[in-house]
Amino acid sequence: MLNAADLGGPWSWRDAAMVRNVGAVLSTAPERGDLVSNRGFNLILFDRSGTPEYYCKVRPAHHVEALRETRLLMALQDAGLDRGVPRTWDLRSDELLAQVSEYLPGEPFSQSIAALGPAAMARAVDGVLALADTVSRTAAAKAPAELVVGGPVVIASRAAPVLEYLAAGLLPPGQVTALGRAMEDVGAVPGLPQHGDLWPGNVLRRRDGWTLLDFELFGLVDVPLYDVLHFLRTSWDLRAGCADRTDAATWLESFASDSADTALARTILRAKRDDMGLTGAQVRGMVAYYVADIAYRSHRRRVPGWMSEPLIGEAAALGRMLQSGMDPVASLL
Repeated sequence: MLNAADLGGPWSWRDAAMVRNVGAVLSTAPERGDLVSNRGFNLILFDRSGTPEYYCKVRPAHHVEALRETRLLMALQDAGLDRGVPRTWDLRSDELLAQVSEYLPGEPFSQSIAALGPAAMARAVDGVLALADTVSRTAAAKAPAELVVGGPVVIASRAAPVLEYLAAGLLPPGQVTALGRAMEDVGAVPGLPQHGDLWPGNVLRRRDGWTLLDFELFGLVDVPLYDVLHFLRTSWDLRAGCADRTDAATWLESFASDSADTALARTILRAKRDDMGLTGAQVRGMVAYYVADIAYRSHRRRVPGWMSEPLIGEAAALGRMLQSGMDPVASLL
């Protein structure tokens, strides 16, 4: 399949290194806790000098999720985003889909984020979030309608299955109700497709800028601020022990601190609030949605407990705060 494409070659298995393998590639159903699109294997293809040239995700040909991600990347590329996302080709046989992307040299941002001082951290976060916003707006304008959700978003309606899931044994009813009430304050807002997993490990730092990786979830979330909040929270997680980060036990508790990282989050969220014309109550509702949704997604996918339990605990903590009349988000705004 690779040799039939105009991608150099000829290729053999001696030119490839398998970097990830999940189950049987022809599986028609996921393992418990797996996304169907993750069934398969990933390869790095090397040129004759041993330099990495392509990164390939190989999946069953009928997997809608894998095909959707490939089409989305190609649509973004056609729209002129040739630096912020990997250049990608779609190769298929009767049995396999190969998503082939150019291999991009660089460093995952997750490897260097803990060492950044306040000024460097601010520049990096601004650059990443600006790129993510450009990608989102380009997708909304240029990607085929079936690949992204469009139109206004009523947060409370969108959150109904999330809250129902959390209420079925993960959180006490009162906490779920408090989270839901906060979301009701948002009302309807313009939707904007989100990356869905924008964390430093999915951001490649290159000599000439930033590149976003892993678009499997892109557009499945269209609640504004979701990517911003996820990037800020996961960055906070990775900067544990950093002098510029508070030693608060949870991300929510860090909102009340005067650390450099909290000051940066405050600046970003205030700017986003003003740019989007949101009220403080709407931002609080979007934070409630994000915290509830990420807990729901992690538990539903059955990720390891060390990953899901802190997220569920954060949702419970926010529910308790809101239930008691506290507004932890107010200190950020």
